[in-house]
Amino acid sequence: TTLRRSSLCLAISKKTTNCWNLEFVIEGRKNTLALLNGKWSRPVRIRVAAPGKPGKCVFRVLLFDSGRRLAVSEAYDTGALGVPEDIARMVYGKLGAPVEHSVFLSPLFKSASNSKIDPEILKLARQDLEAQADWIVNAAALVQKKRPYDVFYLHYHNPDSALHSCLSHADGHGAVTSAQKRTAKDVIALSLAVSDRLITGLLKLAGPSTSVLLVSDHGNVTNRFGASISMRLLETGLAVKNGKGRIDRKKSLAYPNDLVSTWITVNAKPGTARYEQVQDKVIDAILSWKTSNGKRAIAAA
Repeated sequence: TTLRRSSLCLAISKKTTNCWNLEFVIEGRKNTLALLNGKWSRPVRIRVAAPGKPGKCVFRVLLFDSGRRLAVSEAYDTGALGVPEDIARMVYGKLGAPVEHSVFLSPLFKSASNSKIDPEILKLARQDLEAQADWIVNAAALVQKKRPYDVFYLHYHNPDSALHSCLSHADGHGAVTSAQKRTAKDVIALSLAVSDRLITGLLKLAGPSTSVLLVSDHGNVTNRFGASISMRLLETGLAVKNGKGRIDRKKSLAYPNDLVSTWITVNAKPGTARYEQVQDKVIDAILSWKTSNGKRAIAAA
């Protein structure tokens, strides 16, 4: 979206056997990048005008598949690398911008529903993920030396995305071919291998008095079917619709919370007999909720 708003125009010309010149005009300025096949370009600075976005960002460009395909990275706010600002400047100056979200992950995850992984996409996704892990470790080491800290906290999201996208195929549920299953397992194996690389790097920074906690927010249960909490509350009479076809929160006994799909709000004052009565009805309704083959939609409530 950022680049589209900036009216990016590209002109690519071959320089040598494995090198190209990329010329483009962005925000009225002409830029020229020398690109090697399969290697990200130097960062290009841009201003972002989107509401709620930082003013200055960088993005990178990559030519791959022998110059036949082009990828553009996300626009990344280099000022968000640390607080206070001198930490952000130091980290960016020493390590450059990180790979926050690899543009190759979505097509890689989609390949789990196909019978074959694009080898170029797999290679570049691996490069991005390994670069991301190494950047995190190097940033932790750099800040530890310059500005010692007591707590290092990291929310690493890649295994979550990979398992959500590929676990059902890897487990072989539904009409999954052996090739699809193999592909999905390969994607998950890559994600976990890079996670090991990241954890190993961080453990090397730990001292004898360091406590290391590795926590998961959920068990990545295989997604086997779609289930709507709203529909279950409606069909059991615990929720009713208004004239616009939406759940009427004032007239319903219970309704799903907007923030988390499996969080249900009881329309009564907590601690009262009325609250507990409705709460029991909600729990009974969702624990008795089963698929056509007898599987429960909710395991615990």
